[in-house]
Amino acid sequence: MNLLNPIKSLLRPKQTREVFLSLVLTRDSVAASAWYVGAAKKPQHLAFAKTDIPSDTWEDRTKAADQAVAKVEEKLDQSTQIQKVVL
Repeated sequence: MNLLNPIKSLLRPKQTREVFLSLVLTRDSVAASAWYVGAAKKPQHLAFAKTDIPSDTWEDRTKAADQAVAKVEEKLDQSTQIQKVVL
């Protein structure tokens, strides 16, 4: 067993990735998805949530969007932060 590999991995700077949040607004629901652009320049999915809208008002739509985003954030690990939003 080579003890240098674990030590090297601790000393290596942590790679950061730019995490995006996509929101899809429909008449009946709000969907949210967290993703990033992977090494192959393709989107890599991290989490998804959908919340139904009880009535077609902006107040209910806003609450549903907040709930969908909160559900996505709960599924992400503590170190992952959403940096940009795509509507």
